[in-house]
Amino acid sequence: MPEAMQHLHKYLGYSIFILLVLQFLLALSGGGKKEGTRRILDIIQTVSIRIGGPIILLAGFYLWHSMKIGLGTWWLLAAFLLWAPMEIVGKRMVRPALEHSEGSENSSKLVLGATLQLVIVLAIFGLMTANAA
Repeated sequence: MPEAMQHLHKYLGYSIFILLVLQFLLALSGGGKKEGTRRILDIIQTVSIRIGGPIILLAGFYLWHSMKIGLGTWWLLAAFLLWAPMEIVGKRMVRPALEHSEGSENSSKLVLGATLQLVIVLAIFGLMTANAA
């Protein structure tokens, strides 16, 4: 079971990364201005952050417990705490920009939100990769 959870955690993390790169590229190309592309961005946001995020966190907690890693492990705590800004950026910047009309302010909020989410997930990947057991 721990091996299956490790694979789930690892490959779901890669999937979230790929989806956020796609979201970033679509936001940069002006995807918030077209209704169809906004819908695709909304689906990407829902699948990667709202669905994939909690699953990957639960798998990570299971691995943390099964590998008997101490609670004071700084890089695990930092990676866990970095997920909070990811959710906040999605809720306060990306979602409102997708729900409102195609103004330039909403477009810039979408690009900034997509960029911040990508940077945060890259930081989490860096922590996990550099300190993986």
